[in-house]
Formats: sequence, structure tokens, C-alpha cells
Amino acid sequence: MEPFIISFWHDPPATLERYQELAECDFTLAASEAQTATEGMAVLDLCAQTGLKAMLIDPRITGAVDAHDGWQDEVKAAVADYRGHPALWGYYITDEPGYPLFEQLGAIHALLLEQDPSSVPYINLFPNYASNDRLGTVEYRRHVRRFCEVVKSVYLSYDHYAFFRDPRVPDLFRKPRDRS
Repeated sequence: MEPFIISFWHDPPATLERYQELAECDFTLAASEAQTATEGMAVLDLCAQTGLKAMLIDPRITGAVDAHDGWQDEVKAAVADYRGHPALWGYYITDEPGYPLFEQLGAIHALLLEQDPSSVPYINLFPNYASNDRLGTVEYRRHVRRFCEVVKSVYLSYDHYAFFRDPRVPDLFRKPRDRS
């Protein structure tokens, strides 16, 4: 059985001491930015040494969202650099996409799975209180449904900031299953 994923945002310095601290605090997944393949491999090696898995944030993958010429080759090159590393959990694609990006995200997601079926292509959706303008659809339920239909994501992930109370967000604590 796969371990429960506990991660963070804004990765710490890529040192053995910091990654050991993450493991000691029971984090299981390091969401880590890597500007180069060398940085990405260093993060993967730190994760392997400390028992963590890594979700790499590589600009060759995140940059593919704009569908520029050659994005497929850049994604393939990124995967070729990391595929098969024992600490690799997956590849971060983007955060909080609007509906107009779903077709391109589906293409990136499919290409990542084709190139590395053992790793997870990761996309994080808006929280259930995002405005319709941000979503690009008329309601959250439709947004999530279309994401699932178009992108066919391996995981469904979304923001939910349960640690604060905002009177402007009356349904912040509504059950996620009621919103999807």
C-alpha cells in the first residue's frame, strides 16, 4: 500500500540536514523546484538518502502549459533526465489552472504518463471557494468534472485552507465530496 502523502509548499534548502528534518517530521513527499537537471538529480538523491519521495518542479514541464513550439521535446528531455530514479514520485505541472488550460494540461499529462508510466503527473486545482471568473466555468462542480473528463488525471488534488476562517468564504468547510 502506498504511504499517505504529506508534503509542503516552498521547498527548503537542498541539504542533507534539511531533508533529514523533513523525514523526521513525517513528511513523505518533497515538492522541490529544480532549475536544472543537475539540481533535480541532487534533490532526488537527497530524497533517496532520507527515505522521502520527490515531486520535481522542472521549468521544462511547468513551461509546457503555454503550448509553445517544442514543448513536447522539452517535457521528454526532462523525463529522460529523471525517469527511473528510485526517489521520483512525480512531476509537478501547474497550480490552480482555469478551464481554458484543460486541453493542454491533458496533453502534458498524457505525454508524461507515456514517457514515465510509473510516476505521477501532478496538477493542483483551485479550492472550492474560487470565483467563477478564476475557474473559467459557471460553478466549481462543473470545473472539477471537466478537469476529470478532459485531463484524466491520476490524482485529484485541490487547495483547501482549513486553518483560517474567512467570513467572506461561507462554505470553506463544506465537505469536498459535496462540491465535486
